[in-house]
Amino acid sequence: MKEELLQAMRNILADNSKIITFTVYTKRQRFDAFIISQPDSFASPIFYFGDYFNSYMKNISPEDLAKEIVGIYYLSDNIGSLLNLAF
Repeated sequence: MKEELLQAMRNILADNSKIITFTVYTKRQRFDAFIISQPDSFASPIFYFGDYFNSYMKNISPEDLAKEIVGIYYLSDNIGSLLNLAF
């Protein structure tokens, strides 16, 4: 599931995008996560694979999950850009 989802996101994102995967440890629990990074981006939301696993198990395609994640990323980036405007 993870590799399929990562590849689906790579197919959507610009070539200069990076997807960085890592593991978060908290309260004796382990969570596999990732961020999307682009040059000059204000966004860096953390996405957890577990949040998308149930949807995947309900036959939501990796491509549809990738569209949702990339949409959230770009929305976060646009909000961050607006917050950093100098008026």
